[in-house]
This record gives sequence, structure tokens and C-alpha cells, in this order.
Amino acid sequence: MRVIAGTAGGLTLTTVPGVATRPTLDRVRESLFAILAPRLTGARVLDLYAGTGALGIEALSRGALSCQFVDAEERALRVLRENLERTRLGGAADVRRLRLPGGLAALEGDAPYDLALIDPPYAEAPWDALLDGLRALLARDGLAVCEHASRLPVGPRPGFESLRVVKYGQTSVSILRRDGGLQLSHALYPGSFDPVHRGHLDVVQRASRIFDRVTVAVLENPSKTPAFSAVERVELLKDGLREIPNVDVLRFGGLTVECAKRQGAQVILRGLRAVLDFDYEVQTAMMNRHLEPGVETFFLLTKSRFAYISSSLVKQLAQFDAPLDDFVTPAVAQALRRLSANRG
Repeated sequence: MRVIAGTAGGLTLTTVPGVATRPTLDRVRESLFAILAPRLTGARVLDLYAGTGALGIEALSRGALSCQFVDAEERALRVLRENLERTRLGGAADVRRLRLPGGLAALEGDAPYDLALIDPPYAEAPWDALLDGLRALLARDGLAVCEHASRLPVGPRPGFESLRVVKYGQTSVSILRRDGGLQLSHALYPGSFDPVHRGHLDVVQRASRIFDRVTVAVLENPSKTPAFSAVERVELLKDGLREIPNVDVLRFGGLTVECAKRQGAQVILRGLRAVLDFDYEVQTAMMNRHLEPGVETFFLLTKSRFAYISSSLVKQLAQFDAPLDDFVTPAVAQALRRLSANRG
């Protein structure tokens, strides 16, 4: 195996025996890099399942600015370092031992990358998880170049557009482009809304101008006893949002990310009132991202005049028959007074 072209063109690369480090054939690399040539000069490259480093080294030889090599096998990394030394390209390279796809999170501090070269073992390639992780690592319009068995196509994933598939007998290369930005078409706004107040309604109204569709999801939590049933909370929300045409309201149970996936929402929407909200919401957003990397979290700051309002505070005011009109809709105020009267 050799470097095909560039500053290290013609130099022989050492290979690692074994199926797990199967090198990309010279003819495949020659054809592939002819396709990628316009993208290489000055590019930041990520070589995953790097093995001997043949793909990343070819990119560096042809003018890439830098390359991050990643592999889980120490014997492969030893050979890779030898190949970088032989080609004198080590100064533009970084080599890390990470197990994929989970190890992709460790690379986020070095992102974005312009080009990802991915050549995993064909039979066990976790393409969905790899592409979901790469969404956070690739620059806008960055390319993911996926080498795979022709009989095992790489399916489309949220955030990627398929550009072309090139077949070389039993081997194929799929080239995907990261979308130019987050597709802000459908947001899910989850919460207990017990009851809904004007701060909630303001977040939904502002979100409806950003997203094509907003789904307000009322959580049914069997471990808690809310003041209003889920059906009542849905009806109160519908009343407050009836003049916004691109908003719908539903009930859900279980994980928020699962609800987002069922509804086809790309974004979980959250309102922030203060720093204390932020600490909790960031922790929740990170867990949601771990569970479903294809769903993002979008924060909207509450307007200052609603920053001190909460559902629990509104319920306390209702208990003492305090004025509620500044905080909730007339329908909610009426429901709260009726609730207080029944309890009295």
C-alpha cells in the first residue's frame, strides 16, 4: 500500500494484518480522492477507524491542514505513527485512542472538521450512531465519507444530505453532506403546565414565529398528584393558544425525547427564567442528547415581566383569592378559583 499523490506520493505505508484493520484499496483511494480534491486544500480532517492511517495521510499529502486520527487498537496506532514519521506528516497530525462511536464526544472540543473519513469494520459498523455523533463535529456543509459493504448501504440520517454513492464491486463509498444548519421546522415544548400561565404562553407565541410547528406536550406523571388532570391542562392550554394556528397540544408519558421522536420534532423547546433554571435545564439537555443525538434543545429566555411567575406561585395566590389576571388567562383563573372553592 502506498500514498497515491501529493507531497508524500509514492511512499510505501506499513499495514497491520487482520480483518479489523482492513486497508482501503489503492484504486478506491485514488478514485475517492479525485472526487474530494476540491475540498482538501486547507481542510481539517477527521479519520475514524484510522487503522494504518492511509486515508488521513492521503488527505494530508494532498494539502489538508490537519488530521485527527482515531482508532481503538494500540497495534494499529503504533503502525499509524510509524507511517506518519515515514511520510513526514506527523506535524499536522494528532493521534488518539478512542472506542467509537462513544468516543466521538471527546472530540467536540476540537471541532469543527471539514471532512470525516470513516472506514469501520463492515459487519459491525454502527452507522446511525456515528452519523448522529458527527453532526456535532462537522462544519456546516462538511462531508462524511463512509466506506461500507455494497450490500449494507448507509441510510439517511437527520442533519445529512446524501450527495453520491460510488461502488467498487463489493465495496461502496457514500458521501454525505452535513446540512447547512439546524432545520427549525418542528419544536416540542414539554412540561406539566399545572396550570399554564402567561410565561408559558409567551414562550409558545415567540416559538411559533421561529418554528413551522410547535407541539405543546403535557406530561402525565403517575407518581405525582397535579392540581388539574392532564385532560384539564390540555384544554386550558388549547384555550390560551387558540389564536396561534401552528400550535397543537397533546398529552404524553415517559421520556421527552421519545415523545419528540414519535411526533417528528427535531427540537425540544425550553424556557429559561433564571440562572437556577439554566443549571437544571443544561443537565437535562445533555442527558436528552445522550439518549437521542438527533434531537436538539432550544432555549428561549423568558421576558422579564414573566420571569418571576411559576405555576406553584399562581396556585398559592389562588388559595388566598389574590388577583390572577396578570398571571394567567381568564379560563385558568376561573378554574383555579373553582378548585380553591371545592377544597375550601
